Amino acid sequence: MRKMSCLDTTQLSTMKALPGNNRCADCAALNPTWASVTYGALLCLECSGRHRGLSVDISFVRSLDLDRWTKDQIHRMVVSGGNLSLNDFFKSNGGAMSGNQRYKSYDAFLYRTQLDAKVKGLPAPSTLSDEYQKLFNHFSTVDQKITVVNDKPEWLPDHASSECTACGRRFTLLFRRHHCRKCGALVCGRCAPAKNTKPIPSFGFYDPVRHCLNCYKSPLVDWSKS
Repeated sequence: MRKMSCLDTTQLSTMKALPGNNRCADCAALNPTWASVTYGALLCLECSGRHRGLSVDISFVRSLDLDRWTKDQIHRMVVSGGNLSLNDFFKSNGGAMSGNQRYKSYDAFLYRTQLDAKVKGLPAPSTLSDEYQKLFNHFSTVDQKITVVNDKPEWLPDHASSECTACGRRFTLLFRRHHCRKCGALVCGRCAPAKNTKPIPSFGFYDPVRHCLNCYKSPLVDWSKS
């Protein structure tokens, strides 16, 4: 089992001091406190929520203040070059794509391939690794199949409530908040157990994702049409 620990002051300062890391990589909000380990980039709270909605295959998100990290994750963040490196890469390769599609693009997977090599001290490859080529092909195919759903709910932002919207219990460092992928509610782990998972193809979630108790058990939810 890999040893995990919270970031110490030196590690946190090193990450924040990297070029461009004083602002969110996606929206340029000041003083981001979340990270996409996948891209070695810092994100604001709101953008980190969007990244979590993309699935861990696209972006693995950690909190700088709340989560525990492995040494490999910390090393990846430090050698990444920061938000400036990521955004300069997108700009140099066209950079027209934004939002969720940005991180499902060929350029995003190429950046990940090159960052993997950098972490290992190897030369930057000019093509995707076999692993990322398969992932890129998969998500390209999935995106072509997705039908736009007009009533897909907006996720309630993390900062919108300090307590579970279902049971009212206050969130703490140990009693964490979660989003129901079906209705978008901000709920606790008791009201959205980790075992309550189902895919929602119509929303683009082809792997099982977490649901609150109401959505998971509701007879009004027709899972056969999801």
